Amino acid sequence: MNKKKMVTVLGSATLIGAIGIGGTLAYLTDGAYTVSNTFVLGKGIKIDLKESKVGTETDVTDDNSVAVQALKGEAYGYDLDGENKWTVTKNEYASVHPGETVYKDPTVLVAEGSENAYIYVTVKNASTEAVDKATQYQIDVLSDWELVETDEVSDVLIYRHKGLGEAGKNYTLFTNARIRGNKEGEVKPEKLNDLDVKAYAVQAHGVKQATADAEAIKLIKASASGTQQSGEDDNGGGTQTPEQP
Repeated sequence: MNKKKMVTVLGSATLIGAIGIGGTLAYLTDGAYTVSNTFVLGKGIKIDLKESKVGTETDVTDDNSVAVQALKGEAYGYDLDGENKWTVTKNEYASVHPGETVYKDPTVLVAEGSENAYIYVTVKNASTEAVDKATQYQIDVLSDWELVETDEVSDVLIYRHKGLGEAGKNYTLFTNARIRGNKEGEVKPEKLNDLDVKAYAVQAHGVKQATADAEAIKLIKASASGTQQSGEDDNGGGTQTPEQP
């Protein structure tokens, strides 16, 4: 088969929304004339979204002792950062073909000192379906993530990590992506668009999962429509717009 060469950037363009809901905790002391309220400031939520720097066998140099072959039998199967390290926000994959699988591991990193949070990730232009005409990439989302909603307006899949995001820990969504077009029922692409991944967080303290889901979905849709206000934060479900990488 005559394979058409393609170049694409499968970017993990990081957009992080940290949502604070409420913000006060009142403690009432027992007494006839005294009522005391104790307020403790939260440490805030800080997450990042990165992935391993990916390359081919020719990118592995003699002085790079940490590089590992994370995906066998594929050209772009080398993790140049080594295990448990993520340093880039995008990778460029040159001369790829339909049916090829590349290593890609978008990972949410929760900073040391951050409060616990519900972690959400959106994926655009990819799905887990074995055959899909609507997307250009097939991914295998890891079992510790749950699909919350498919937003048909912004055309993204919204996933939530099944556990809370804890300070100093990391959460990988998937580890490879197959370029569609080699299976019956798929569209062979003339041009590849980005596989776009974004991350969000909602505070966990005092917030039920259903409420967090609703707030995250609201933020994601607002971000997609461009209605999110920069720096908006009213301690009542407001958002904090981060710096872009």
